[in-house]
Amino acid sequence: GGAVAVAALRPLFPDTPGLAALVLVVLVVFASGWLGRRAARATTATAATALVVVAVTSYPPVQAGLHAVLGVGALVLLHTLVTGTRDRQTRLVAALRGQVSVDVVTGLLSRAAFDPAARTAVEQARVTGDDVALVLVDVDDFKGVNDVHGHPAGDAALLHLARVLRAGVRQDDALVARLGGDELAVLLPGCPRSAATSRAHALVERVRAQPLVLPDGSALELRISAGVAVAPEHGWDLDDLYAAADVALYVAKRTGRDRVAVADAAPG
Repeated sequence: GGAVAVAALRPLFPDTPGLAALVLVVLVVFASGWLGRRAARATTATAATALVVVAVTSYPPVQAGLHAVLGVGALVLLHTLVTGTRDRQTRLVAALRGQVSVDVVTGLLSRAAFDPAARTAVEQARVTGDDVALVLVDVDDFKGVNDVHGHPAGDAALLHLARVLRAGVRQDDALVARLGGDELAVLLPGCPRSAATSRAHALVERVRAQPLVLPDGSALELRISAGVAVAPEHGWDLDDLYAAADVALYVAKRTGRDRVAVADAAPG
């Protein structure tokens, strides 16, 4: 609309072709930087047409042709540069978001990505009336792994555990994340208390049965403890599930580790 207005109002300002060209440049920069691809192209094409009208109505034929060619070329180049910069920024932002959402050591979801996804899953389960389970997992004596074998082995152990946990859950809807340090989380939508407890026991057994093979060929046996909480039994709020599962995890660690504990039912 702005480009059409410039062309339509051009006869009212016969002595200001430079101002008209400047307005068209501003329109192209705005469209290329803020509008969708089709709108940006349409605006650039309309601005180029308006620039030709300005040139033809402002200069003799030869000069008009020269101004038109150079002006249209400049607008197209400007559109290309702005949209190219915009696309690069979009890719950069997407890459940065990807780094924030994925834990660099394990390849699992980061807590920043897990929490909103888990809250959405819990809210959906509340609407549908389905159960949803949260399993908190902690590596037993992870400090000892780092102290004896070094931090690279600790990172390898976390990566190994991540693979074991992902292989032990449903790939289509379960969420697996590293919350920080050696604490992992598994969210199991549509999973009642009994099934969640069985899944947690199965994960503990899978970890026990699959030691990590170190670079020197030796096997590093790993153990995990797990705490289970289930909505609606322990509440429909993710924070409540975290709190209940954390208490259960503490019980599993205190009573011998390498085991599963389920949170007590919430009062009331």
